[in-house]
Amino acid sequence: MTADDYRRAERMLPDSAAALVDGLKLKPHWIGEGSDFWYQTRRDGKPRRLLVDTLSGEQRPILEHEHRRERADEALPGAAVSPDGRWVVSMADYDLQVRHLGEEQVRRLTRDGRAGHAYGSRSGLQVPPAADDASPVVYFSPDSRRILTYRLHYADVPELHLVQARGGDRPDLRSYRYAMPGGPVAEAEWVILDLADGARVDVRHPPTPIRPNSDLQVQWSDDGRRIFFLEEEAGFARAWIRAIDADTGTVLTLLEERTDTVLDRQPILRVFGDRSELIWSSERDGWRHLYLVDARTGGIKRQLTRGEWSVQARHGVLHVDPEQRWVYFMAHGRETGRDPYYRHLYRVRLDGTGLTLLTPENADHSVDFSADGAVFVDTYSRVDSPPVSVLRMASGQQVAELQRADIRRLLATGWRAPQPFSVKARDGSTDLFGVMFLPSHFDPDRRYPVIDSIYPGPQNTRVPKSFTLDHAQALAELGFIVVQIDGMGTPKRSRAFREVSYRNLGDAGGLDDHVAGLRQLAQSRPWMDLSRVGIYGHSGGGFASARAILAHPDFYKVAVSSSGNHDQRIYHAGWGERYQGYPQGDNYAGLDNASLAGELKGKLLLVHGDADDNVHPAHTLALAQALIEAGKDFDLLILPGQAHAFEGRANDYFIRRRWDYFVRHLLGSEPPPGYRLGSDVEVDRTTDRDHDGTGPRADPFLPQGEAP
Repeated sequence: MTADDYRRAERMLPDSAAALVDGLKLKPHWIGEGSDFWYQTRRDGKPRRLLVDTLSGEQRPILEHEHRRERADEALPGAAVSPDGRWVVSMADYDLQVRHLGEEQVRRLTRDGRAGHAYGSRSGLQVPPAADDASPVVYFSPDSRRILTYRLHYADVPELHLVQARGGDRPDLRSYRYAMPGGPVAEAEWVILDLADGARVDVRHPPTPIRPNSDLQVQWSDDGRRIFFLEEEAGFARAWIRAIDADTGTVLTLLEERTDTVLDRQPILRVFGDRSELIWSSERDGWRHLYLVDARTGGIKRQLTRGEWSVQARHGVLHVDPEQRWVYFMAHGRETGRDPYYRHLYRVRLDGTGLTLLTPENADHSVDFSADGAVFVDTYSRVDSPPVSVLRMASGQQVAELQRADIRRLLATGWRAPQPFSVKARDGSTDLFGVMFLPSHFDPDRRYPVIDSIYPGPQNTRVPKSFTLDHAQALAELGFIVVQIDGMGTPKRSRAFREVSYRNLGDAGGLDDHVAGLRQLAQSRPWMDLSRVGIYGHSGGGFASARAILAHPDFYKVAVSSSGNHDQRIYHAGWGERYQGYPQGDNYAGLDNASLAGELKGKLLLVHGDADDNVHPAHTLALAQALIEAGKDFDLLILPGQAHAFEGRANDYFIRRRWDYFVRHLLGSEPPPGYRLGSDVEVDRTTDRDHDGTGPRADPFLPQGEAP
């Protein structure tokens, strides 16, 4: 293996490849409350800003001042700004204060906050923890006059600690609140505050326990008279929609959802119109569907959608038109003969009639509605077909094509689109879907080692459905076949499919499905050498990749495991209690990878950042200790100063070390010594952040805002 081979692979990394594509993304910036917008793109290799007239679909270049909109919060870190832009709410020690824009005076809204009992705090609620300058948690009324917030009681939530090197200085100790399965969690005591006169209404409801990364959903009614919120039980087998009277603070329980296992993550709660109706999502018939609920009584008026397909979680409802009585939503799996994970936009009337497909192309669709709901931008693509962005009326009628990605320069490098495939699951009957990455110099007469790129969920999927520039392609370029599969126990399909992982996190996203799928693929592809199979993953994928080489030591020969949550007992409560059950007991036995340390036969590289406040480094160090006690040879790389998602030069170093590990132990070749990414390849480091929420070179599959 030579430095030229590494340079060729480096040109396939996402940021390098993206620099060769024009029109790759289109994010509309809607102007005011209307339907016109501007967007930034690249044409002929040069950045451009274009203004779109949505009546005609015409586009023209714009000047800088035409798309600038003053946003108070852009210059006010740690502040929450009201919808009308007139009020700024921020924290003052453990209390809240407010300032009217245009005035210097700051007024206290609360005065009884204290350490461990702070207003608007996020302490103990987010994993990783919120930044020090995060804005307080407040929910503004539609008229911007009042807020719903809480006093958060987190004093009983234990702390975790990180010790970080600081060059020649003393090491730095960082502590933060972190709730684990079965232990204390933060509790929210709700309160309504008037921003103008400081009047206070205490919500007459017991404090709400909130587990880390729980789905806090709060919505005011349009008239500001009621506030609806979702409350979930420990173990997530029950949830309630509650309604607060904003004038009196009394609380009414409208609806209870329950199951014998675990409720679907991120249900949809959408309040609209005159507060007499709301939309709720449920899997009560085995698939996630929409229901119209009487917001006064909690009674279900009707089921709006039905069938063996699923509405997209939480943000699946994009727009509700209360006057014309339409609800617009995203869904998977309704169109026969298509990949069941493809997203499409539909609308249905609130009487349950008139279900209509609005995005007909056989592809994965991403939709962004205008503020007035009159139009939407639809960008559609497949892994093997570049993005096309069009402007459509709310009826689905196409107004204009806005842009079509140009990948000619990318293709000139030899880049190959990943190949989608389907295989059968471990049961021999359930269809599973995946993609395969081949090197640009692929030769069907050769035999290639195979690498499984894994993320097990169960809160998200691994396999891309839209056009992707993936780190797997760069790895494949070194002489591998890289495969991604979504096993049973992952979301976006039926409840039964999803629940395979419930109380079964040790299955790691269906490792038996991965093994079965790779064997099926190799039956028709003799160039796949299953005597040389590797696996890698980050975060949950770090757990899964280590689990794979320990639980299937005769199949997986090499593994690179980064930032893995190797022991569910010490990961956060919102994860373990949801997916492995509550309370913690025998159901957690054997889930720690350390319990399988004695099974290691192949080559294992463990990687962790010493500043990881999401998955604590103790996860990897405990596994390392067990491997030492078992007398096993393994490799360990600690990245100083790196958090859960690696960044900068440390991330470049990690990518190179992962390449080295597979080249050395799967290909049987010696990698070029001391190769440095970025030293010989010109890279546009301003490329937008990847879909996984990490930097342009970062590889870990970590869905934005989610953990692990």
